[in-house]
Order: sequence, then structure tokens, then C-alpha cells
Amino acid sequence: MDTEARAVVPEESPETLTEAIVEAVAEAEGIDPIELRPSLYDVVDPDALELLYAQPDRSRASNLRVTFAYGTWQVHVHRDGTVQLTEHGQPGPDSRKHR
Repeated sequence: MDTEARAVVPEESPETLTEAIVEAVAEAEGIDPIELRPSLYDVVDPDALELLYAQPDRSRASNLRVTFAYGTWQVHVHRDGTVQLTEHGQPGPDSRKHR
């Protein structure tokens, strides 16, 4: 299992930010997204997360970053929509990213 992964959701992508998070964690765990436990809804409000990152200026540089624990992972969502996973106890969001 990688200790870090990064995913990026292009603004024109039909994939939502929450779908990208679920897929990134499932890929890092080596399982199907449907098999993830707990569900994303049990650890964060996906609607609030989507709304926060749906602002039209999301590509501009900003200090916005949301971080939350999801299973054995710390999920870091950067202002540009980049989703970065780090295992608990590993270096933070400046090390590796997945999108």
C-alpha cells in the first residue's frame, strides 16, 4: 500500500470531488469503491465539501485546504481540487499528491 497518493479532478471533468476522493482511497486500499468502510458520508459532509470547492475561482492560488481522516488515510483537499492522501503518521500535504 502506498503511503501517499494524488488525484486531480479537472474542472471540466464529469467526476465530482467526492467521487475522486472515494476512488483515490479505494485505489490506495486496493479495493472497489463500493467496499469502502466507513462510507465517505460517515466522515465528512460531501455536499458541503462539493459546495466549498464549486466556487468558480477554485484554480486561483489560495490557502484553502480541507483535511480529514478517512480510514487509515489523511485526505487533503487543496483549493485547486487536488486530492492528496497520506497515511496517518506520514508527512503531510507537501509530500505527494493524487488527482
